[in-house]
Amino acid sequence: MISDLVLTIQAVYGAPEELHAVITPAAVTVSMTSLTSRPRTTISQTLQGADAAEWHNRLAKLGIAKWEDHYAPAADAVILAGTKWQLVITQTSGETRTMTGDTAFPPGWEELITLLRQSALAVNGHIVQPIRWQFDYVRFADLRFPQFHGPSDALHHVAIFQRTLAIDPGQGAVVVHTTFSDNRRNRTEQYTDPALTQWLVLRIGEALGELGDLQTMKLDTLDYPDAIFGVILTYPGDEQIVVQVDADDPDMRDFWRVLNQLLTQGLNLANQSAAAEWRKLGPVLEYFVAVTFDDGGKAYYYRSDLTDLAIDDRVIVPVGQSNHLLTGTIVDITTDLPANLPIPPEDIKSVIRKKEVL
Repeated sequence: MISDLVLTIQAVYGAPEELHAVITPAAVTVSMTSLTSRPRTTISQTLQGADAAEWHNRLAKLGIAKWEDHYAPAADAVILAGTKWQLVITQTSGETRTMTGDTAFPPGWEELITLLRQSALAVNGHIVQPIRWQFDYVRFADLRFPQFHGPSDALHHVAIFQRTLAIDPGQGAVVVHTTFSDNRRNRTEQYTDPALTQWLVLRIGEALGELGDLQTMKLDTLDYPDAIFGVILTYPGDEQIVVQVDADDPDMRDFWRVLNQLLTQGLNLANQSAAAEWRKLGPVLEYFVAVTFDDGGKAYYYRSDLTDLAIDDRVIVPVGQSNHLLTGTIVDITTDLPANLPIPPEDIKSVIRKKEVL
């Protein structure tokens, strides 16, 4: 078993760097060091549990034992910018092996670089994704009794509104739950769509990474603050990171704004995809398309029961009292017409056909 791995990279352009992994069965500590900065800058993370197991699995797939001792470019290769590298591995027995290369690399090279860099930069010390994601926005208010005559008329600081986004990649499920403290009805929207789930996990994970390492931090909400943002990340083994911060926190506020944008975008994409599949595979139902005839121009609605139309498709439609034919571009697909449409629904004309791209 490899117990130590040191990879040094020197490119023609860019700073030389050293990637170092100290490996045990239970934990892997990976560091990344810039060799030109003074003092040298090193960042590192230690992976444990499921993350260490994932690291071992990915390393084993590279087959480093089968790599050659030296890699050089072919004699007729055109070298635009060279990269020299050295990999030193040490086994638990103490045996050491050195491999080198000059602008030529073994199979699995990129995967090794990705594994080492991803591990050194691992947000929250994890290279495996959470198995459950939860994001909360909670508003509070003081519960007051008018007849109370003590030192304060505020009896209790209670939650009056909560919006929760929960993502379960294993189930392919996305849940949006809204809770009110008054007589308004609570709402739950659930989507079971693995493609939507993976789309959200990838992009929310990138946005969450901008916050850096998150540490469990809970606020005392008995009398403060007016609103909070919450993040609960659950990893394999039921390890959790629970973060609660004041809604005035600028970084978390920016993240929540991005989160809502991604949720809206993801649900729109999922709904469009579901509608497209319904038109292809379900009963042939009539729907409506909004068509424009020049970029940014006014949109006109047409009926259609064609099964293969999508946004940005070009279609042939009748126009005017003479019903002369023009080519337009679909900018929206819907089953519901706008409430302020200037003509009655029965007067809406139908798409003639889709214009084929030559």
